[in-house]
Amino acid sequence: MVIHAFISSRLDYCNSLFTCLIKTSSNWLQTVQNAAAGLLTKANRRSHITPILCGLHWLPINFRVHFKILVLTFRALHGQAHPPTLWTSYCLYRHIASR
Repeated sequence: MVIHAFISSRLDYCNSLFTCLIKTSSNWLQTVQNAAAGLLTKANRRSHITPILCGLHWLPINFRVHFKILVLTFRALHGQAHPPTLWTSYCLYRHIASR
């Protein structure tokens, strides 16, 4: 369970920045996720990873990135997103400075 929490948190951290990532870097992240899934389930090294990922309810890296972007967009459109503090401060500063 600790492996799942650690790997998931590291893969999900700023993963919306991975949208334009080159394929070799994306493949490296997918390899890390596959290795963690195999270690967690104690699967044979030669077994297919897709059923293991499905059993763990883990999306592949490229789908995780797109899903996170879609969720953030949905929340922003429906007023459920938290405004970024730096952006709010910047807008407030520009508004005061323009007076």
